[in-house]
Amino acid sequence: DAAAQLMAYLPLLVAAAFASTPCARTLYGRIRSPWLKTMLECAGVAAVMLLATAALVYNSYNPFLYFRF
Repeated sequence: DAAAQLMAYLPLLVAAAFASTPCARTLYGRIRSPWLKTMLECAGVAAVMLLATAALVYNSYNPFLYFRF
């Protein structure tokens, strides 16, 4: 079902479209505080990692998640 797939990936498509424009770079460039820039970068990396893990767990059974190292 194409409509369901579109709705499932719509937030990702919107975020990717925004990040690919000069607007994202301009907004990031306006931040003057190096501390705030560092915190935003760390929060962004943590959010991407959390979303990637959630997508991996949600999509299907993945034996990698249950492998004992």
